Amino acid sequence: MLQVTELILTKASKGSLPNLIAFVDMCFNGALFVRSIKLIRVEGREILAFPTRERKRPCSRCSRMVSVKHLYCYKCGEVLPKVEESANRDIYIDMVHPTDSQVRLRLLTMVLKALHGDVVYDGGFKVNVRRDS
Repeated sequence: MLQVTELILTKASKGSLPNLIAFVDMCFNGALFVRSIKLIRVEGREILAFPTRERKRPCSRCSRMVSVKHLYCYKCGEVLPKVEESANRDIYIDMVHPTDSQVRLRLLTMVLKALHGDVVYDGGFKVNVRRDS
């Protein structure tokens, strides 16, 4: 099982997105870093939003990888087929994410404790917490 060994919290600035609370970087087992996790408030509760990237597809003419939301290839100008509405919600895909809700809740609990200044433990071991302004 992966164990969180370090948390780096950076509180969101006042002018940032209204639901954004903080940015979180996590180190697992002292060997794997996941950066740019966002702690956000949605419908009155906090959730962790893990890093995503835009889904791409190859242009049929030049093979350039183009965002699925684009209607034209920005390299050669080829008209691209429109993405179906049902697939439209899948424009962004997770680069990394917890495999189940228990892991997600465990990570969220650690981040909220760290945000409030509490000492954080994972699997009986103290997690190194750094709070950046």
